Amino acid sequence: GRAGIRAIARAGVIPVLLPGSCLFLKLEWPDARGMIEAGCAIALATDFNPGSSPTDNLQLVASLGCTQLGMTPEEVICAITTNAAWAAGLEATQGRIAKGRPANLLVLDAPSYIHLPYRMGSNLTHMVIAGGKIVVERGRRVGVRTPSS
Repeated sequence: GRAGIRAIARAGVIPVLLPGSCLFLKLEWPDARGMIEAGCAIALATDFNPGSSPTDNLQLVASLGCTQLGMTPEEVICAITTNAAWAAGLEATQGRIAKGRPANLLVLDAPSYIHLPYRMGSNLTHMVIAGGKIVVERGRRVGVRTPSS
């Protein structure tokens, strides 16, 4: 309830919401909007698990964040990047683009980030750069190479 949400916010805990699990198990959707309004920094994850959430599609989770949890596209992007890194204890090196950090980037084949919730279940991946190396291009795995090669 509301008191629990306020206690989570006061404690500085980052709730990790699993909308894929809610969808698959037909559970009640968490009150993401209430958590955000109470001051929580929430994270979203797939919980890729055959018993509760048999999807590894983070883009689907992002879409559910907008369509079912009432989050804005901006809040969802923060929840799957910066806040997820903080929740995992990796905030010092992951979760945001900054000088001196590993270049771990996802480039989507969409005209804008706001298309993320409107392409539910679609794989919009154009390119994945992991540790500064291209590992996926045009949605397919490639031999690891640097972006300039």
